[in-house]
Formats: sequence, structure tokens, C-alpha cells
Amino acid sequence: MAASLAVYLQLVASLSHRQEFRADKTAAQCSSGYAQGGLDHFAKRMKVDSALQLRKKASTLDRFKPSFDLHPPVQDRFDRLQTLMANS
Repeated sequence: MAASLAVYLQLVASLSHRQEFRADKTAAQCSSGYAQGGLDHFAKRMKVDSALQLRKKASTLDRFKPSFDLHPPVQDRFDRLQTLMANS
């Protein structure tokens, strides 16, 4: 039972990541303004996230495992948008 739950969670996370990356790509292909807006948003979000991480204690960070996150890392989305902007 636990193994099937782990497989299910991993599958859902993978599909969710793929869907968000596809949405980013579609928006970037519609207009360069959308892509630039996404880059600006993710840059600001990474700045806020890094400031918040500095405030957290190391013991708090150890309790959370990112392996089943439903959203892809912001840095990955930022990098993919930069690649799309460079290729267009």
C-alpha cells in the first residue's frame, strides 16, 4: 500500500511539473512580453525565497522533503524561460 502511494505521488508530481512547464512555454510563445513578465516574476520570487531561507533555522529546513513537490522549482522554470527567450 505504501509503495503504491509513493508511486502515485511521484506520478502526480511529474505530471504537474510537465503541465506547468508547458504552460510557461505556451505563454512565452504567445508574446515576448509574457516571457519577460515570467522572468521578472520568478526573479523576484527567488529573491524573496532566498531571504526567507536565511531566516529559517536549519532544523526547520530538514523536516521538509522536496521530492514530492507538486510545483517545479522556481529556478528550473526561470532557466527554461531564459532558454525560450534566447531561442526566439
